[in-house]
Parts: sequence; structure tokens; C-alpha cells
Amino acid sequence: MPDNRVIRMLAVPVLGISQHVYAVSIWAGGYDDPLPRPQVVGQVEWNATGLMTASPQAQLLLRLSDHVGRQGCTLPEMFSSFDHWNDRANFLALFNHSTPSDHWIGSATKTFTDGTQHRIHIAARGIGTGTNRTIRAIVCDITGSPTTAHSDLCSIAIRHMPVPPGHALAIVDLNTGIVHEWLTAEHSPLAGWRHHQPEFDHDSALRVATTCIELAKGVRRTADTTTRVRFHPNDEWLLLHARWTRISNGERPQALIDVTPATPIPAAVTNCRECEAMANRRTPRR
Repeated sequence: MPDNRVIRMLAVPVLGISQHVYAVSIWAGGYDDPLPRPQVVGQVEWNATGLMTASPQAQLLLRLSDHVGRQGCTLPEMFSSFDHWNDRANFLALFNHSTPSDHWIGSATKTFTDGTQHRIHIAARGIGTGTNRTIRAIVCDITGSPTTAHSDLCSIAIRHMPVPPGHALAIVDLNTGIVHEWLTAEHSPLAGWRHHQPEFDHDSALRVATTCIELAKGVRRTADTTTRVRFHPNDEWLLLHARWTRISNGERPQALIDVTPATPIPAAVTNCRECEAMANRRTPRR
């Protein structure tokens, strides 16, 4: 330095799930200053459909369920675990089919099981296009740092809405076709679908895509669809009725969907421990 001080710098690369360097953690201090304890930085990736995979560090920081490490985490399940997710609209723009956003930086708050509230910093960048698109992000705990974020009162209210038995309510981002909220009664067999990605047959997938486009463009404000869906290749197809209502305008139009199964629902999705545990909790003890 000009004043003859010696500054020591330490740079540690942060490797992502795909072993690419996501970020670099940098520390600078005096030559004799003790090195600080390295900050825990987690890494996550989302594919084009919104399914998230997380490194062990991210699973610890975000307090994700054990099954996330085995099968990933859907957007409805991820959002439902947070009290507040800052600027969700621009985050969803990372998944746009055309002209997706390049990056997003924000924060989210979450209450841990011990009652403490933590604030998580998230920095994400998208690469690739179409079905090959990937969103890579780093996450770290910044609890105690200054913030201007406020609770998302609408999201909090929506999650406490009463849902009729046998129904599920979903909120879909019409620009991407991605469901990011899935609401059911606590012990409904439909609750387990929150942590699974739906698979539609060919005709149903086309019907869903067409409905999203027409509602997004304002061709109509409501729609009724009947589709066939399953959540595991070994499961039987289920028939679903859905009533779509466009609920917002602007650059990120959204739709509220009232979903009603028209066929019997299995107690659990095949080979899903989480669904089996939920089914066991629904079974009355004798």
C-alpha cells in the first residue's frame, strides 16, 4: 500500500453442483490479522421446469427436507417453506420461454424450527435456452444485516385460505406455465403433489400450454380444462378438472386454478417416502 501497510487477501472459489465456479469468497485484512472463519455458502440449480437441486451446504442453510437430496425440490414446495421471498416476479422471469432474464439477486426469510428467523441472500444467473436452460445460484445466511424487505402479506394470506375438501388451489405464472403455489387442506391426499412435478399426456400438455397462452394474452379471462396427469411413470393416469381464472395483469400475468380430481387418488405417489409418511399421518390410529 502507499502508506507501506501490507494487506493480505484470501480468495476461495465456490464450486457449484456441476463443479463450475459459481462465485469467489474474498477476504482482505492486515498481514497479521487472524483469518476469519469461512462463511458457509450453498449452491443450488434449477432446471427449465423449476425443479431445484441443492448442495449439502444449501440444504443445511435452507433447512430443506431430506427428500430434496433424493428427488429435488419444486417451486411450490420451495416457496411454501419461506415466510417471504423478495421480488418473486423478477425471479420467475429467469424461467421465461422467450427473452428470459439474465440474473436475479434478492433475499428470502425463513423461520427455523427453533423459532429463530433467518434472512438468506440469493444470487442467481441463468445459462442456456429452452429445455437446456439452467439457473445457477449461491445462497448464504445474512441474518442481522440491514434490510428494507417487508413481509409479503398477500402470500401469507393466500396460504391460510380455507380450501374445500377434495380440491387444490394453484397459482400459475402464465408466462412460463410454472405453478409456484399449491394449496390444499393440511391432511388432503393432494398435499403430497406439492413436491412432485406433474407429467401430462401429449394432448393434455398441449391443452395446458394453449390455456396459459390464451390467458396471458387476454384472449379470455377464465378457462375450464380436463387433463390426464401422473407423478411417476409407474402410476396410473389421473383425470383432473381445473377452473382457471386470470387474477393479475401487467408483465407477469397470473392465474388461480381450482383443481378437482375426477378419479380416485392413490394414497401416495409411487416410491415417494415423503408421500408415504403423509399418508401414514392421515391414517387414524386404533
